[in-house]
Amino acid sequence: MRTVLRVLAFILVLIAVSACSRTPLPSPTVSPATPIVSPSPTPTILPSPSPTPTPDYIIHVVQPGETLIRIARQYETTVEAILELNPEITDPNFIREGQEIKVPRR
Repeated sequence: MRTVLRVLAFILVLIAVSACSRTPLPSPTVSPATPIVSPSPTPTILPSPSPTPTPDYIIHVVQPGETLIRIARQYETTVEAILELNPEITDPNFIREGQEIKVPRR
């Protein structure tokens, strides 16, 4: 019986020693969540569209029987102004039906 008591005493000592020597487990800590920040897109700077320049003239298609004088009157301009825009017209008295000529805008 003495041996049983010694064994029991030994077991109790072991339990006591192990209980004292245990280091407590660390309690789980919850760190604040770090937000994931995606980089904002870099704005693309586009050049502003430049307006398409309108030509200082319009194209007139010569109709049968028209003359430069008649065309000049129709567009309130002069034959000289039409000839300046159309250096290919070498004879102001000769223009062809269907010919495209430049006429200055008002």
